[in-house]
Amino acid sequence: MELFWVTICWFLAGVFSIALRHKVRQGPRFTATLAAYRLLPHMTLGAVVWTLKGLEAAAIAGLLFVQTWAGMLAAFLLGIYLLAIAVNLLRGRVTIDCGCGDTPTPLSGWLVVRNLVLLLAASIAAWGLSGAGPILWSVPLLLSGFGCAVLALVLYMAIEQLLANRGLHDRLWRGVAA
Repeated sequence: MELFWVTICWFLAGVFSIALRHKVRQGPRFTATLAAYRLLPHMTLGAVVWTLKGLEAAAIAGLLFVQTWAGMLAAFLLGIYLLAIAVNLLRGRVTIDCGCGDTPTPLSGWLVVRNLVLLLAASIAAWGLSGAGPILWSVPLLLSGFGCAVLALVLYMAIEQLLANRGLHDRLWRGVAA
């Protein structure tokens, strides 16, 4: 069972690392994306961007050490992101970038499904770790957990690329505004 918890936590740490890398490397673009969601007053954007970066960094650190609080923090952040995407989809605003990574990906129902799955994984990790007791670390557990997390992350990144390609296809061939 320990392998399951380690795999989920390290996978989520990888997902948040990809997202945080984008926020750090493309700071102005992420701030513009956050503004495009039209959910926050403009003067709070800078503080919110730095807060999100800090919370994601904390979640990554905690998830790498398979901490219950980190699973809860990851679920909280994913819930916020899910809500922001859903609100804008309900508003009909499907052409803005999700802000999830380096490749622009327009909002879609698929992002809602993706975030629901990630939210479920984070919730399972937080709930399961709260009653799992201490993890007995060993070399086989570290190697197996790392391998399983990398495989899950590769699958996640392939799905992300498919979503980004779908958005690119819409913009290029169907004439949807970017």
